[in-house]
Parts: sequence; C-alpha cells; structure tokens
Amino acid sequence: MKKNRVKSPTVPFWKKKIPAYWLMIISLIATGITYLALEAHSPAPATPSASAEKDSVSPESCLSGVKYVRMSGYSFARPLLFSNVEEEDQSLAGLKSVVSNYIDTAKKGGRIQSASVYFKKLDSPSWFAVNANEQYITASLFKVPVMIAMLMQADKQPGYLDRKVLYDAPQGFSENVQPLTIGKYYTLREMIKSMVARSDNIAYNICWNYMDTANFTKLLKDVQVKPFDIHDTNEYTTSVTDYSKFFRILYNAGYLSKEMSDFALKTLAASDFDGGLTKNIKDAFPIARKFGFRVAGNDAQLSEFGIFYYNHDPYMLGVMTEGSNGAYLYPVLNDISLIVYNQMKTEQKSSVAFSSAK
Repeated sequence: MKKNRVKSPTVPFWKKKIPAYWLMIISLIATGITYLALEAHSPAPATPSASAEKDSVSPESCLSGVKYVRMSGYSFARPLLFSNVEEEDQSLAGLKSVVSNYIDTAKKGGRIQSASVYFKKLDSPSWFAVNANEQYITASLFKVPVMIAMLMQADKQPGYLDRKVLYDAPQGFSENVQPLTIGKYYTLREMIKSMVARSDNIAYNICWNYMDTANFTKLLKDVQVKPFDIHDTNEYTTSVTDYSKFFRILYNAGYLSKEMSDFALKTLAASDFDGGLTKNIKDAFPIARKFGFRVAGNDAQLSEFGIFYYNHDPYMLGVMTEGSNGAYLYPVLNDISLIVYNQMKTEQKSSVAFSSAK
C-alpha cells in the first residue's frame, strides 16, 4: 500500500534564505557595475596647458632651490646668516645680458682681461652673476672681514672698541693714504673707521694685531669661504659670490649684533673712495662700499662692492676686474654700476606709474 507523500509547502524565492557567500558575490558585482556606469558618464580630465604646468609649482620644488646658511656652535639655536636661491632670477636676464655684452666689448677693446659681476636685490631672492667663479686678489677688500672679526670681539667684550692704542707703523712701512697723527693714541673704534672708510694700511696693520685670529678663522668658516693661511706666500683670492657674503651678513644683521652690524655699514658708507661704483651716480642716497686695488706683476686688479640704499629697493653690486692697465679698470666699474643703476631707476619709475594708473 503506497503511502501518500506529503508535499512541503512552496516558499516564495524572496523568502528563501540565501547563503552568505552569494550575498558577498552579488554585492561585489553591483559595486563594479555602479563604478563602470559612473566612469562612463564622467567627463575626461582636462589636459593642462604648457603655461599652466609652468605656473603650477609644488612647494617641494620651490624649497629645493633654496639653501640656508646658518651659524653653528649653539646648543639649540641655529641663527640664519643668509639664504641662497640656486637659480638666477630670469626677470633679470635682460640686465645680465647688457652687463655681459659690455664686458665682452671691454675685453675685445683691450681694456680688461676679465671681469666678474654679482648683483642682488637685497629684499628679495632676485640675483644674477657674470663669471661667478673667477678668482681675484682680495687686496683692501680684506679689511671688511677684519672689521667683522673685531666687532665679534666687541659683541663679547663691552668697552673693547674704546680701548686706546698707539698709531704707529714699523720702519719702512708703505703708507697708502695721508696717515693719522703718528705717535698719537686712538680708540679701536677710530682705527676701524680709518682702516675701512679711508682704507688706511697703518690702521689695518694695527687692527690685525689687536684682532682675535680665532674670530677671523671662525668667520671664514661660518660664511663658507676658503680659510686664510698666514704662512701662505700667495695673496688671498676670492670670487664675487663668495665675497658678497660679508656684505650680506652685515645687511641681514644675523651674525653680529644689530648695533655692531649697523656700525659696520655706517663705516662702509663713510668711504672716501668715489672713483669706482659711485662715480657716475649723482643722486644722493647712502652707499656702503669698499674697494680693493692691487698691481701684481704686469697686471692690475680693481674690485669694489657696495650696498646701494636706493629708495625702498636696496641692492648690492660687486664688480671685480683685471687688466694690463689699471687706469682702464676704473671706467669699467663706473659704467657697469651706471648700467645697473639706470635699470633700477627705470623699474621704480615703471612701478610708480603702474600704481598711479590703478
């Protein structure tokens, strides 16, 4: 006798239990379909233009071109001396070209054998250099780092600059300017002023003897220029870019105290030499400057550096030259300085005109 089977009641599919792994598979497929649908209807990304790529510079690439020179010797602080932007300012390319062409013409005309130029707008990263690595005898330019080394001592030792010393020179010492009163006592402050502003070699000899050579050695190391060896019979040489560092640390006032930095620049601004960078500049504004001249064999070298406090846009200019006739070198410094100065005047006039038109 057959038993009748009892049929299980039919369960609708939406009420059936679905295994968990099927739910995962279905979810993944749905997500993929949704992504493809959105991607198909999304507009294609715009291709950046060449100008947009040029103007869009990441902070990392901006910072990678800047190097900071800091002082050492402190437990925690690292005082900033100056920063170097590796790339020259392309907005100065026209001015650099004019200066370079002038130098080439002067060479072809036999007035100079070589010339180097360093220009920097002191309140901006803008700079350029021509023949930046050429070496020149420092000559009287050496008096500036000697002054800085003495002012380092003055920062540590109050009253140091008021110390009185005898103004005298060894027998047969070569005087280059009208000396102060021989046999009279002057303060070290007065000696520094005569050494720098008048380029007095007797005062320089005295200052060197009263300078702490440890400070001088430290200074050269801190600003990252080659060391000085007093036993080296060759004259100390430098480049325009390296020598510019001494003027830059004075302007930034991050190496000496603010008072000593200001004293140094005031002393440089009192220079009585007007045959170089300042000769053709008739407008009245301060220029802190120092020159150096040396005849070596059949050649002469003339160099000068200055900070030009022109209105609200101070700039630094350094020119170093060499030629067979020292008399030809002075006009070269005159002309290059005038080229730069006229450009700065033009820029300021354009800036004022633009501001007035706004």
